[in-house]
Amino acid sequence: MQRIAVCCIFLLTQSAGWLDAQAVLSRRDYAAQGRTWRQLWIANSGTTEFRQLTHTARDHAEPLCSRDGKLIYFVSDRDGSRSLNAYAGANDRELWAFDRQSGRERLVWQTSDDDGLHLSGTTADGAVLAVVGTELRSLLRHPWQIGKIDPAYNAASVSPDGRTLAIVIAGSLDKQGQNHDAKLFLVDTATGRSRVSLGNYEAPAWSPDGRRIAAFAEDGPVIVDVATRKEIVRVRWPKTDAPPEDLIWSPDGKYLLAGLYGENGGGGDPQSDYFLLNIAARN
Repeated sequence: MQRIAVCCIFLLTQSAGWLDAQAVLSRRDYAAQGRTWRQLWIANSGTTEFRQLTHTARDHAEPLCSRDGKLIYFVSDRDGSRSLNAYAGANDRELWAFDRQSGRERLVWQTSDDDGLHLSGTTADGAVLAVVGTELRSLLRHPWQIGKIDPAYNAASVSPDGRTLAIVIAGSLDKQGQNHDAKLFLVDTATGRSRVSLGNYEAPAWSPDGRRIAAFAEDGPVIVDVATRKEIVRVRWPKTDAPPEDLIWSPDGKYLLAGLYGENGGGGDPQSDYFLLNIAARN
């Protein structure tokens, strides 16, 4: 299933108020003839007018902004030979950085793993967290790695301050790489250690204030208080056999957008069903 990855750059005023927020996304730049590539695009808050940042003959997938907003990391592969309809990022193996000031791109890390890599976030000390196969790795700063994780976009989530990682770790993996007895842990991003178990949850997502984590239990989404490690909200789905896809908080922390893989009448790719949950009304 194709996903659109978005990262945000926040600009702070001297009076300690938010001046603006810039959204960066990856989308294809269609040309009249020949092969086309996914490029980086940027827009300010309050507008849907995006301008193109990159013009390189290379796919720019899964954009991830550095914490100071100066760099935009993305996944690519110079040797990729996918068709025009293949989703960029499916097996890309290179981590690149786009410098917003100079407009230049540089290769910063690569892997030989054919499963590719998927970006999970940046840490307080400037590291980039990436899923490679069934491992999550800290790249560029104080390297460490955690094994036995679900090789998916939503296996890990970094706290807003970049100091804590919520990550799903399996007790065991089968031959297909599927998790069994998976549990959600809190991990120190500086070392990859100090694991604290939160329970049997998937697809973690930090609230904007960093005090709560949304995740999927077997019967639906839950909200866990980080300080007490207790569930404070549980939502039961009417249908439990649809696997989770995404959990996204609203900026004010009052709503949660929950995505599930739905049904499409036996087609090749399932559709996505999204539900907007009023978290404030359930507290």
